[in-house]
Amino acid sequence: FALGSVWTLDLIFATHMVFGSETADLEMLKTTADVLIHEPEDYTSSLKTHLKKGLSFPNARKFALRDFLAREFGPLSERIEEIGRSNNILGLEYITAIKLLGSQIDVSVVKRVGAEDTETEFTGEFSSATAIRNMIAAEEWDRVKQSVPETSYAALKREFSAGRGPVTPESLETTIISLIRANTREKFSGIYGFGEGLDARFKFCADRCTALHDLLDCIKTKRFTRTRISRTILNAVFGIEPTFVKKSRACGPQFLRVLGFNNRGREFLSYVKKDLSVPLITTASMWKKLLAKSQKGNLEIDAALFKEQLFLDFRASSLFGFLCPQRNTVDGIMDFTEPVRYREE
Repeated sequence: FALGSVWTLDLIFATHMVFGSETADLEMLKTTADVLIHEPEDYTSSLKTHLKKGLSFPNARKFALRDFLAREFGPLSERIEEIGRSNNILGLEYITAIKLLGSQIDVSVVKRVGAEDTETEFTGEFSSATAIRNMIAAEEWDRVKQSVPETSYAALKREFSAGRGPVTPESLETTIISLIRANTREKFSGIYGFGEGLDARFKFCADRCTALHDLLDCIKTKRFTRTRISRTILNAVFGIEPTFVKKSRACGPQFLRVLGFNNRGREFLSYVKKDLSVPLITTASMWKKLLAKSQKGNLEIDAALFKEQLFLDFRASSLFGFLCPQRNTVDGIMDFTEPVRYREE
């Protein structure tokens, strides 16, 4: 996620990036990112040791960083516990991606305030995203209104009133369990993320569970976190293979897709369009013409990867439309029928 985000920003010549984080200590994040990029021998050795203890990768990495930084930097290691918090992890990955890509994007951090991201209950103006999702599911709209900006609240009410949401992981419950039960363990071994025996756990648990939350709890171990399992499930739903992920990480986004813009955005895109190294898609139907150009060598992108990335986008939109409460409000070709959103400012 972080690599794709930074790569996309870099492709449109972004100069600055701001993210929220539990810590405002940007230097600590940058120092930690350098360790992750260069992977000193002491760090990798410590990481392997913690993984052998059965820890999840995020926790093993956190402890390995603490061990390494304690030896190298002393007091800094006392604050490394903060790295394990979700927004710090994402911020760290943003910085790592910027460094790996050699991007000139300048980073700033905004200290996160309010509820912890794991908080499930309403806590006022700065409730967690998890709590807000729970409130939406319970239709506690008065509390939702207190927790999100007015424009966001208006958009949520408009879309949900029209039957275009909410779509939740539970919306896929029957699909997911049916998919796992209907296929062999070998089938999943070819899907990205199904390593270290995770395919066996999926089959074992799916044959015994009928609800998604029970399935996740059954599969979860110290090593396999709920977050990793949820991502892996989506990889299975969309048939995402390791070769696709590897190639995408090596080659990056093969297109930029505009979903909406305002006057300033239109001016900016018009200004940079001629210098872009990948095509800018404003209408989904452009894909055939762009694919033909790339196959003829008139467009310097990977034609096969371009098509695979774009069609994953199309398939995700199609599935979203099918999962909406009122399916007749969102068709399976919404990418081709919904116009780019434009707002004057």
